Amino acid sequence: MRGGDGVDPESLLLMRLVAALEVCKRYLYKYDAYYEGEQPLKFMAEALKAEFGDRITELVLNWLRIVADAYENRLDIEGFRFAGDSSGDESLWASWQANDLDEQSQQGHLDSLVMGRSYVIVGSPDVKDDPAVVTVESPLQVFAHRDPKTRKVMSAVKRWDEGWPGEVPEQHVVLYLPDSTRHKVLTGTGWVLKSPVDVHNLGRCPVVPLVNRPRVLRPDGISEFHDVMPIADAANKMATDMMVSGEYHAMPRRWASAMKASDFQDEAGNHCGRRRTRTRSSGSSPSPTWPCSTTRSSSLRSWRARSPRCPRTPWVSRAPTPLVRTPSARRRPSS
Repeated sequence: MRGGDGVDPESLLLMRLVAALEVCKRYLYKYDAYYEGEQPLKFMAEALKAEFGDRITELVLNWLRIVADAYENRLDIEGFRFAGDSSGDESLWASWQANDLDEQSQQGHLDSLVMGRSYVIVGSPDVKDDPAVVTVESPLQVFAHRDPKTRKVMSAVKRWDEGWPGEVPEQHVVLYLPDSTRHKVLTGTGWVLKSPVDVHNLGRCPVVPLVNRPRVLRPDGISEFHDVMPIADAANKMATDMMVSGEYHAMPRRWASAMKASDFQDEAGNHCGRRRTRTRSSGSSPSPTWPCSTTRSSSLRSWRARSPRCPRTPWVSRAPTPLVRTPSARRRPSS
């Protein structure tokens, strides 16, 4: 059976689930970057970034990682107990241990706090009498579609790439339905089955979302970082400004005279630092300046021609510090 556009319903559902996953990844990667301390610096003008270039590195105060880790450290599963029982269920705990969920559950809790949700997937074992396979999955690889009436998961997809570094990766997807699970790979003709269909007939999709702070109209939850990201951005900007200010005052300003362009080149003829051009207000030709990494310096190329007292050899001197007169030092008129 095929739809009106010639695509069978299963392939159409798979394409929609994969497309929805790609849309969600756009903002999930942002939350993930904030946890890893890899977010870009905010509140800095693009003109300043272009002016300083790589001389300014972003100072990230990664408080968000501390917040998420503090929450996760309090979430530990110690056992399972049914209503009316005084002791824990040994069979459930054995399945929990067999799937290494002591560690995986912590990772699922952390991803849920950071990105708003994670997923738990149940699958059939390779050996018939073994416990069911239970894995914790990242929202960067899994998307679940809910029934708008019941808000239960009706279908889900997991997508990932496999391959060695330097090789073209092989794209995989697993389609989860209430009655079956289908593992497919992408080929030149589309998605094709990689293994036989797992017909489990559970009557429900074997994908369970682990959601942080869900709401009626936001069933996929929200990240714990959502409210504090602007504050973290402002703190990182202030810390970066403090580093720039510290560098400015730690390195005294120096100026050089009787210098030429070749004095600021290495043996290969490369300029030391990023070359800029400064035009004097007197109307003379532009003079190049070469900022150094360890001091703030300028070159007065035509100073010798304008000042006969300038020495014949290049020299560097510290610029004089201007004298600032405070109001208390002013002479008061006599009465």
